[in-house]
Amino acid sequence: MQKIKSITLENFKFFYGDKASHPTNTLEINRNNVLLYGENGSGKSSVYWALYTFLQSALKQDDAISKYFLHNKTENLRNRFALDNAKSGIEVHFEDTAKVPVIREITSDNINTKQGSFVRKSLDSSDFINYKYLSKIYDFRNSEPIDLFPMFEREVLMFVDFGESYFDHTNTLTANTNAADWWKYIQEAPKLLPYNKNTISVGSEEYKKYKGTTLPRFVELLRSFLLDITESANEYLANEFKEDFSINFRVDKIKCDFNKNVSQKAKDGKFYPPKIPLELKYNHGSLSEANKIIANPHTFLNEARLTAIALAIRLAMLDLRPKFPDTSSILVLDDLLLSLDMSHRNIVLDIILNKTTDFQLFILTHDKLFFEMARHKIKGLGQTDWEYFEMYSNSISGIPQPYITKSKTYLEKAETFLILKEYEVAGNFLRKDAEAFCKDFLPQRLQLRPDYSQHDLNGLIQASINFSKNSGANITFFNDLDAHRKFVLNSTSHDSYDVPKFNSEVSQCLDTLKRIHEITFKKEVLERGAILVFEMLNATDGVLWKKEYEIQDDFRLIYESNVNVVLSKGIVNFKVFKDGVHFAKGNEYISLKTDYENWFNKSDKATPISFWEGITFKDVGLQLGTIQ
Repeated sequence: MQKIKSITLENFKFFYGDKASHPTNTLEINRNNVLLYGENGSGKSSVYWALYTFLQSALKQDDAISKYFLHNKTENLRNRFALDNAKSGIEVHFEDTAKVPVIREITSDNINTKQGSFVRKSLDSSDFINYKYLSKIYDFRNSEPIDLFPMFEREVLMFVDFGESYFDHTNTLTANTNAADWWKYIQEAPKLLPYNKNTISVGSEEYKKYKGTTLPRFVELLRSFLLDITESANEYLANEFKEDFSINFRVDKIKCDFNKNVSQKAKDGKFYPPKIPLELKYNHGSLSEANKIIANPHTFLNEARLTAIALAIRLAMLDLRPKFPDTSSILVLDDLLLSLDMSHRNIVLDIILNKTTDFQLFILTHDKLFFEMARHKIKGLGQTDWEYFEMYSNSISGIPQPYITKSKTYLEKAETFLILKEYEVAGNFLRKDAEAFCKDFLPQRLQLRPDYSQHDLNGLIQASINFSKNSGANITFFNDLDAHRKFVLNSTSHDSYDVPKFNSEVSQCLDTLKRIHEITFKKEVLERGAILVFEMLNATDGVLWKKEYEIQDDFRLIYESNVNVVLSKGIVNFKVFKDGVHFAKGNEYISLKTDYENWFNKSDKATPISFWEGITFKDVGLQLGTIQ
């Protein structure tokens, strides 16, 4: 599979200068995924539109592409400070695993994106989603029914392959199977039909074929596509977003027509594009079937849940993307989750990171908190094929342009400032790293005090020690971190502190945190609500005992330097059955493994199966390492 190795922007939008004079205008991606933070006005969206313009060029004529790069065209996307004769363009360097390059560019001097089918097929298997797209799902007045076709026309059809070509006005079968190509022809065809003076020749074969075959077939293919994504979108809503509603596009109401009758002898000559209605079914047990149907979802749901619907629809479309050998599949997401609350952000981020691995991902955001959250989640998943960038607005000789830097972790920043002998700055980044690791390590409820306020650093470290101890994991590193807390991690403790000793303390704290980062863990490895069942046949009296655990918590697998692996403690509901009769029940915060082993050791029995053999983890590829 080809992936993007680098992107170079020359005098394009916020990017000023050519690659010779401004080598920083090249983003070296090295075939990895990209997480990019850009403050507002830094040029972040220029990267989004560069990739979008680049792939879309495969669909357009040369003059429709070059207008974006020529100074004398009003629609140009050139940097405002570029000289009229300066080169403007986008160069994308692709590479396969054998490092065989494919370099394509669109510039004011050259367009080579239509050579062969590489860029066109890459477009068919890629997608671009930004927050504006999501809002268009529900940006209607209360009095307006939802019609999604205008949004599909602008944002979706170019990424849909109908898998079927159309006949043009000369009855020639084209090679175009893309939905956007179909739609473009359908809009243009009325001008190409035979006319008798100023009136369309309704008796001509061309007219009959267009009105009687092409238009109905387009509608049929559009309906089929919508039915395909409806089922998948509703699965996302139910299984991932845990919503109790489903969507329906009402495909039976989708029509497309031309030249309708206005009387027995007259026709209006007008074109009627299709409308795509969207209705909601609220699957609440207390509602009658009739009252479950909501014709105007935007009048009923809040913005976060409407955004969840928009995302479910788009994710369903992604599942249908074709994949071609020796081309590139990219997914570019620009400030995708602005309208979502934190719980929905977590859900969507999990979906993106776990279920879109066939794509080279570009996640762009101006939200630094989300950037750090995504970075921690990527690290927690053990994904190493990522590049992290930060973009800021800079001014050189009075010309605004982006400043792009590889994003460092808190530990990397601390190490840099330690070398520079900026000990208090280094200590501050060590504190940030300690807090971030503990928050990532602990389940959400253990990060909070009894009054539900957030623990400070001391509380987070103590909670991490207790969580590790209760789970049977090593607490040495957290104890070491606690020892460093007073003199290194507490920012108020450094006044008149002995500098050489402080240097030593900071260095030791850095080493401790490096060792702590060797602890890796998988979150929520057991499905909430899942039932674990263990049976024990008493060898003495032949009584069959059964114990059921219902998972109520974020159970985690904790890996310690690949030497020891433990399953954390967590909350469960349990039931005990004796020869099939309910015997006892309860709710406990327990170690499943310890409780299982203690239960089996209560009486004489046959040798039990291994505890681990009875566990089904959410990630079927999860490696348990040295677990016995």
